Amino acid sequence: MASFSPTNKSVNVLLIGNNPVEVGSIYSLLKKIKKKRFITYTAFDFKNIFTRILKFKPNFILIDDAFAKAKIKKLIARLSRNRKTKDIPVAILKSSNYYESLNEGVSEFISKENLTSDYLYHSILNSTKFKRTYAYLYLSYKKRAGQLRRFFEVKRMGL
Repeated sequence: MASFSPTNKSVNVLLIGNNPVEVGSIYSLLKKIKKKRFITYTAFDFKNIFTRILKFKPNFILIDDAFAKAKIKKLIARLSRNRKTKDIPVAILKSSNYYESLNEGVSEFISKENLTSDYLYHSILNSTKFKRTYAYLYLSYKKRAGQLRRFFEVKRMGL
């Protein structure tokens, strides 16, 4: 999947929600952003959502929290495990500040209350930077962990 960066001219955003009015208002906020061109694809259910994600190739996924938490967790887990989708930042659009344990695989939680296009733009930008930084640190850790393990194996052998 192509990543979102300051140099990209457009950003593919998958907006998943079950309320057309709320999805429409988020879509309008994305269209008001002048710094980037947002190509938005909307989905109103989880039926065949993974196939749609692979076809659309979003740079960012916004999920409304109005869906069942189990469905959201299952989708996020599947996205995190798949090599083609694991680097796509996922944000949850929250109706309230009520704490939920949907943290794993989620880059950011965005409150729908008083949401502006500028705030949404910066949330997308920050979530993408966070996901990219996390991927870099994870790869660096794996590389260094292997080097460190080999170093201690050599030391243990007395070489």
